[in-house]
Amino acid sequence: MGTPAVIGTTGWYDRLSELQEATEGCERSIIYSGNYSLGVALFMQVVKHAASLFAKSGLYDPFLIELHHAQKADSPSGTAEMLAQTVLDSFSEKTQIVKETLHHKRTPDAIHLASVRGGWVPGTHTVYFDSPEDTVELTHRARSRQGFAVGAVQAATWIADGRKGFFNLDDMLRDVFLSMEKNV
Repeated sequence: MGTPAVIGTTGWYDRLSELQEATEGCERSIIYSGNYSLGVALFMQVVKHAASLFAKSGLYDPFLIELHHAQKADSPSGTAEMLAQTVLDSFSEKTQIVKETLHHKRTPDAIHLASVRGGWVPGTHTVYFDSPEDTVELTHRARSRQGFAVGAVQAATWIADGRKGFFNLDDMLRDVFLSMEKNV
């Protein structure tokens, strides 16, 4: 397998280690992301930093709502699950992500991830940090599916540049931004 691979499917995160092992010590090149939108990748970094700050305050309860077109097959989306996991990783008192409709009071250790399907919305993800005094909302809203394609093409160009190993979109962005900083 000398041809670099760009993989952008979700729902099989538990098998990522197999891909990593397949690239060790050989000429394989794989870049993986559940979402190739560069805006989403940067949004993930913003959410990660914000979640860390809100968690340290001890005052905010996080939750997420994601909205996609009526024809979307999965619910919640892979991107929403990645965002929820990012938030969960920062809040030590939270131990689970609840994805289904609640027919009971949510337990304090849970982060609720709600999904809505309707219309033609390409994808909207909002992370909420709520307290009795205020609410902070962070939102990424895709305007079209073109952003996903642009990011995938950029990833293909980057991985085809002779890199060997298993990479994710954050690896690519880190490399691209470091290159940009050196040229400034």
